[in-house]
Amino acid sequence: MKYNEAIEFVNNLEEFRYKFGLERIKRFLNLLGNPQDKIKIVHVAGTNGKGSVCAYISTVLQKAGYKVGLYTSPHLLDIRERLQINCKKIPKKDFTKFVFDYSPLATRYSLTYFELLTAMAFWYFDRERVDFAVIEVGMGGRLDATNVIKNPLVSVITNISLDHTQYLGNTISKIAREKAGIIKSNGFVVTGTSGIALQTIEKIAKIKKAKVIKPINRQLQNYKISMFGAHQKENANLSAAVCRLLGIPEKH
Repeated sequence: MKYNEAIEFVNNLEEFRYKFGLERIKRFLNLLGNPQDKIKIVHVAGTNGKGSVCAYISTVLQKAGYKVGLYTSPHLLDIRERLQINCKKIPKKDFTKFVFDYSPLATRYSLTYFELLTAMAFWYFDRERVDFAVIEVGMGGRLDATNVIKNPLVSVITNISLDHTQYLGNTISKIAREKAGIIKSNGFVVTGTSGIALQTIEKIAKIKKAKVIKPINRQLQNYKISMFGAHQKENANLSAAVCRLLGIPEKH
C-alpha cells in the first residue's frame, strides 16, 4: 500500500458521519493489545479552547524534557498534523503501515474516520514509548472515541457553551454532562468552567469521587503567551494548573 492509498482509505470512512458508542473501537483496540492502557494520558474536553490547552500542555511538557504525543483535530493541511510527537508529524511510512495492517479489521468493525485515527494515535504513541500523551476529545466526551481511556493522569474540561446541540443536548447542563463523561472514578479533573457547567461537573465528580481543581485566577503578565486574546490567558492558566498537578517545575 502506498501513502496516497492509505489516505484514500481513511477519507472513505467519512469524517463527518457520527456513530456514537465505544463498542467498535474497544473491540478494535483490544485486538491491538489496548495501547491506550500503556501510556500516561492527559485527556482534554470542552467547547472552545481545548486545542490551545492541548498545545500549551504539550509544549510545557516538552520544555521539561519529556517525549510528548499530541492528538488533536481537525487538521488544516495535512491529516498527519493530528498525530505528533514533540511537534513532528507521524511519518508517512508509519501512517501507511497502520492502515495497511489494520484496514481489514477497521472495515470489519465499521470504524469511522475519527475512530481509526484515534486508534492509530494510541498505537503510535505506545509504539514510540512517549512519556506523556495529550489527547483531545473530538466531540462531547462520554461517547467520544477517545473515552476508551480508563485511567488518565488528569481529565481537563475547558469552558462550555452550546455546541453540537443536535448530538449533545440543547442546554449547558446537558452538554456539561456529556463533557464530564471523561471524568474517571477517584481521578482528577481540572476545569475552567463556571456557573451551571461547573455545578454539573462538580456533581458528577462527587458521584465518581473525583477531585475537582479550579485554577486560581493568577496574573500572567510575567509570562509570554504565544497566542493573542484574553481567552488565551484563561487557557494558559488552565494549562499551567494541569502541569503543576503533574509535578512540572514552575520554571518550565
